[in-house]
Amino acid sequence: MRRYTASSWPVLVGVALVMAIVSTVAGRDPSFWASVVAAVAGTIAGMLAESPGAAPSEPAARPGADDLYRDDAGRLPVVRELADAVALGVHPAAVPRAGGGQVPPFVRRDLSGTIERAIGESGFVLIVGDSTAGKSRAAYEAVHACLPGHRLVYPLNRAAFPAAVRAAGRERCALLWLDDLERYVDADEFTAQTFRVLLSRRRGAVRIVATLRARERAAFSPQCDNAVQGGAEIRRKVREVLALAHEVHLPRRWSAEEVRQAAESRDERLSTASAHAGRFGVAEYLASGPRLYQDWQDALSGSGVPVRPGVGGPRAAALVAAAVDARRAGYHAPLPLPVLRRLHEHYLATIGGPSVRPEPWERALEWATEPLYGTSSLLMPGDGAQEDEQEAYLAFDYLPDAVDAGTHPSPIPRGTWDILVEHGEPRDCLGIGRSAFDRGLYEVAEAAFRKGWTVANLDAAAELANCLGWTGRHRAALDVLEAAADLAEVLPGADPDRLRSLELDMAFWMAVNGDGVGALPLVRRLTEEIAALRGEHDPQALFARVGLSRCLGLTGRGQDALLLARDTAATARSVLGEAHEVTASAVFEVAVATARLGDFAGALELWRAALDERIRLDGPDSQWHIDYYWAIADMLGECGDPHAAKAAAERAVELAGRYVAPGHTRHWSTQCCLARWTALAGDPEAGLGLADGLLTEATRMHGFRHPETLQCRHVRAQIMYELGRFLQACLEWERLIEDARAVAAAEAELLLDCRAEVARCMYRLGAHTQAVARLRAVIVDYALIFGPQNRGTASWTRKLAALSGEPGDASAATASPPARLDHR
Repeated sequence: MRRYTASSWPVLVGVALVMAIVSTVAGRDPSFWASVVAAVAGTIAGMLAESPGAAPSEPAARPGADDLYRDDAGRLPVVRELADAVALGVHPAAVPRAGGGQVPPFVRRDLSGTIERAIGESGFVLIVGDSTAGKSRAAYEAVHACLPGHRLVYPLNRAAFPAAVRAAGRERCALLWLDDLERYVDADEFTAQTFRVLLSRRRGAVRIVATLRARERAAFSPQCDNAVQGGAEIRRKVREVLALAHEVHLPRRWSAEEVRQAAESRDERLSTASAHAGRFGVAEYLASGPRLYQDWQDALSGSGVPVRPGVGGPRAAALVAAAVDARRAGYHAPLPLPVLRRLHEHYLATIGGPSVRPEPWERALEWATEPLYGTSSLLMPGDGAQEDEQEAYLAFDYLPDAVDAGTHPSPIPRGTWDILVEHGEPRDCLGIGRSAFDRGLYEVAEAAFRKGWTVANLDAAAELANCLGWTGRHRAALDVLEAAADLAEVLPGADPDRLRSLELDMAFWMAVNGDGVGALPLVRRLTEEIAALRGEHDPQALFARVGLSRCLGLTGRGQDALLLARDTAATARSVLGEAHEVTASAVFEVAVATARLGDFAGALELWRAALDERIRLDGPDSQWHIDYYWAIADMLGECGDPHAAKAAAERAVELAGRYVAPGHTRHWSTQCCLARWTALAGDPEAGLGLADGLLTEATRMHGFRHPETLQCRHVRAQIMYELGRFLQACLEWERLIEDARAVAAAEAELLLDCRAEVARCMYRLGAHTQAVARLRAVIVDYALIFGPQNRGTASWTRKLAALSGEPGDASAATASPPARLDHR
């Protein structure tokens, strides 16, 4: 177990500790740690350069050198001086024949008053809506009305975010403008603490106004993580920031009053757009989103047709497709032309290659980058590029949203992922990794997160551990987290919240790995620290209490675990509300603790009620529901209804097939659950067939000793027992014990259950005395590790009573042992 110390040591001591850490773990990946040393050395060198007598930490910069938006004189502009809405993210509209600016007169939205009041009353306002809903324009007009004297601080890219934070902190009255907020989330400084510091200045000194596309906002919701989707760590970090904001959701479709105002406008662009309001949003039509998308689709479908003037050809279509998929893959930075050219070759080959007579590269690029209809282009030039940088472009943001909103969005080719990971800067790879994990491409996600971790990015380490853990490599996940936590202790300026978050993740994976004894002191300390620093009702403090309940249950203190889970759930309901992710986790944990104490009927009732609540909040289909159906199946079977258990397991498998890919823990667990209850519902041959197929798949994907493969082998042996093949089952469990002992990630429960199953088989084969003695030894070990009231201890005690002829439940002797309860 690690010993944790304060992180406020002198810099030189920090250097020594970093080197000690590196020497300890360098054997795991020498090239990786060489990169870590370089990154830490660079950080420390920067600190030394800022020491007394060194150069100033912020030398006078040439205008625009820090990639902040500035006026012609190189100054941060005052809001009232702003006249170029397009430069701040507003989509341009076609210039009318009669003349006019790039944007039409503003039609006041129904929510404009709400936005203005929020800016006046709240320090941080976030406007959420679909691409081309009019978010940036509504925000632009609102800050002109409310904050005319504030100085605008607008970072043009993610790298400029730290400079923007410093600049906003220096100004007497500053507006931090964060258009397309998702561009900044991977910056180290993008934390709730950063925003709290800015907002804690005297009232009104710093206002923050941001916009976020609805699809991106949904991606940061709890429904997209909770151990099912990728990027859970980043999402939690972003949610902490978003919790500080006053959110206003701006609809894409305009109201009747808004359309009426547009129709009465003297600007022909507005009056024309209002005529299409039945099908599109007015702002959407003004930005030519639908027409641009259709032009691209026409170019794709027209492959092989000679290119006509003004019509995109096959190479142009392929070029745009490559840029669109790059954004869908989570790469939000502009792509340099050489990379785009390399990417587009695959798409061009897909639509026919040389046979479609593609136009020259120069003509394709010209068409894709030319503003059509006087508005936006399909490929937009990158912001904030310096003179010595090569041209770079990204797809118009309407296009990737339109593709993903389609009935059958096309998959992103594997070659595109590989090129993006190869080209992307380590920090860019976090977004790629999250998107890849969400799409079930776990190898790509791992490669992306590993690249992010090569520069000692702690967010990348947390995401890499999440990826490893949820693909069954619990020990590897812990290795990464331990290294990251050690590094976080000595990195100058490391966020203490980040260290605590890493340690919470460590405790989680220790518990998943069956090491409740090791996790308990760590999670207990974290629970106390977080409560002292942030208050007992803080979401992170309550979440830590959920973890503490789990660890108490794993170490035999079942009643304490249940009481803590109940209290945490009640507190979370009253403080955070039913819909909050921590409330859902606490309620789930109450059912887990109840089941661990052997009250299967009570746990079943709790899980059913919790599932009903989730369906009310999430709708009938959600990745959240996988765990609920799986747990309900287990409880139904334990309560003697294997047919209902099979039906619930089928639903869990259906949802897992929709939301996770083969290789994810939820894939194996739900399939094992279905195989088991299919066999116990009266069709053991069908259950064995399912188990055989699953074992073949797991062995091909992971090998014979992978933790997930071990679980598949265990279920298969259980089914052979049900078929009366006691010798085969016994031999398989003996081999399983030998293999599991050789795997550090093997769970203690699995080993104990396999030992008990061998005893059961021996009894069936006639070795009664030896079988009873062995089973008694297993029960003693179960009680020592997990406590006498633990579910497994109680279950095997009943089975011992049945085998030895003592009073007890005789039917328990032939029932399969409880399936493991995985960890939410």
